[in-house]
Amino acid sequence: MIPKLLSDNAPGAGKPHGYRRDIDGLRAIAVLSVVAFHFGEHFMPGGYLGVDVFFVLSGYLITGIIVREAGEGRFSIARFYERRIRRIAPALLFALTATTGFAALILLPLDLEGYGESLIASLAFVANIYFWRDGNYFAQGSETKPLLHIWSLGVEEQFYIFFPLLVMLLASRKGWLFATVVGTVAASFVLNVWSLRAGYASPAFYLLPTRAWELGAGALLVFLPKPAIARGTAEALMAISYVMLIAAIIAAPLWVPHPIPTALPAVFATALLIWVGSAGTPTALSGPLKTAPMVGVGLISYSLYLWHWPVIVLAKYYLVDAPGPLMILALLAAMFLAAWASWRFVEKPFRSKDFPVRKLYWITGGWALALALAGLAFVQSGGFPSRLPQSVAQLNAAIGSHYRCSLADTKVYAGVRSCWFGEGDPATADTVLLGNSHAQMYAPILRDQAETRGENLLMIPANGCAPLTGINIRPGCIAVAEANIEAAAKHPEADTVMIAFAWHIAEDLVDPSGEAPADPAQALIAGLDRTIDTLRAEGKQVVVVGPIAVPDYELPSVVSRANAFGRDNPYPIERAESDFLSEFAPYLDHFRARGDIKLLEPHRVQCQDGVCRYMADGKSLFADKTHISRDGLEVFAPVFDPENSVARGRTLSEKEDAQ
Repeated sequence: MIPKLLSDNAPGAGKPHGYRRDIDGLRAIAVLSVVAFHFGEHFMPGGYLGVDVFFVLSGYLITGIIVREAGEGRFSIARFYERRIRRIAPALLFALTATTGFAALILLPLDLEGYGESLIASLAFVANIYFWRDGNYFAQGSETKPLLHIWSLGVEEQFYIFFPLLVMLLASRKGWLFATVVGTVAASFVLNVWSLRAGYASPAFYLLPTRAWELGAGALLVFLPKPAIARGTAEALMAISYVMLIAAIIAAPLWVPHPIPTALPAVFATALLIWVGSAGTPTALSGPLKTAPMVGVGLISYSLYLWHWPVIVLAKYYLVDAPGPLMILALLAAMFLAAWASWRFVEKPFRSKDFPVRKLYWITGGWALALALAGLAFVQSGGFPSRLPQSVAQLNAAIGSHYRCSLADTKVYAGVRSCWFGEGDPATADTVLLGNSHAQMYAPILRDQAETRGENLLMIPANGCAPLTGINIRPGCIAVAEANIEAAAKHPEADTVMIAFAWHIAEDLVDPSGEAPADPAQALIAGLDRTIDTLRAEGKQVVVVGPIAVPDYELPSVVSRANAFGRDNPYPIERAESDFLSEFAPYLDHFRARGDIKLLEPHRVQCQDGVCRYMADGKSLFADKTHISRDGLEVFAPVFDPENSVARGRTLSEKEDAQ
């Protein structure tokens, strides 16, 4: 017999844990915030934090059930997972089926192949791990991934694999259980902060160890006594919570300092609203959460979350351009109708106790298997490229083809994350490549040239940051960049350090206090000068890779879709060379004039006859908005050949003429 875990007045005990309309109201806030964010970040820059609100609610509700049943001696792992399957699987499978049908009709080969992978990952509840390895949630390319939002279900279900077992293990020791949950929350939060500070923003966003503190925050509420507070105090606490939650959802990314997780105010405000609401004290501020519209949206919030993103993605994908106001209204109507139908005809019937368990398992198991086989077919066929003209398939294949360091090549050198191309110890490298993802994209060229010379290459990247000292893209990047620069400067064997990064970041630069410089271009120059001086002081030869003209839109995706669907490309495929030179002249002039470095100018092979091209011979030179594609490497490779002239090889037009 498992002893009782909670006091009678705790939120997770007995009847006080019954249905609460305000919880559904909070669900409505969460899902509507996410929907608004996904229609455009400018609508609600912190709207994605609605997912964090869901995490807290889930942690509170599910933990309350587990702990209450354990305390009454009737908790069963089998029954727990049966309830999870009833709650999660049918609506998910229904949404995945519809999405898969539309995806098969309109997604181009590379996107359909990726969809197949994400479908299998979603069915296995490891979508968060898949999308962590696949790319950045906030990148523009994410708008072509119809199942990206399923990452959050992966986090939740992974949490509920371990948490019920923890409760069962420590059920007889109430104090130990509470202390373990507190310790888990604290450890997860610290790991999240450390990950952000160290430049691991993507795993911090996607993975359970750095997200568990949010679910744990909700779980902790179950162990707290029900608050006995006066109406005035409840009003004040709810007012504080509302202000904090609204401020977080509207603009948390703009005011929460790095490396504090932007989710913190939303998580704290949600937890406070749940805790104050558990007192049952009637207040004017609790009323809005309990209104019929809010409760109604809260009831369908799970299905609405499942449907909203595929509807938005597939519509934008087919339209190529952003939807107008009327189309947005139509999409909103479609997703709400689909969500209501899913709730009414799928969620409710399967959650009913009258629906036999054996039938539940057979239907959901067979359904999931059929979808997995469809996903496998998409992957094995490469997205069925034969259904499209070769020119469209070739363009589509460039998407996301820029180089990124593999886990196998990732090493820790001098305390910083690095990528090692060579044999033996990274301390034996002949050349160090320093920068961010815009340095990584050149790595295959430099790796091949190093191998030809019998040398080794070490890359020290800080993605999301720039190799500048004293100033950077965000305050937290300054320490990261300076640690990387110090590691490169102190490298015992490398004679040469090559610096590459995205030169268009000037407008994003801030100083250690978070203030933007009065003259961004001069601030960038000064920051890079300090980096060069640090390296030169240690006797390093410094090579700086200059700017290139970038499309600033997802070129291979947009152009291939426009060609496939017979639409006009709404964006340019080239830029006037005069515009490019005007923008980057301060940098080019300054670093050309420095006599102690070597400046490579890759734009010289890209810009000819007065234009800077984004495509050549029907191929995209770019993998996305700014990174060079696999095809583009061939064009830019001569720039890095030390035996060539300033342009480092034939011009782009000469190359095309030769072909």
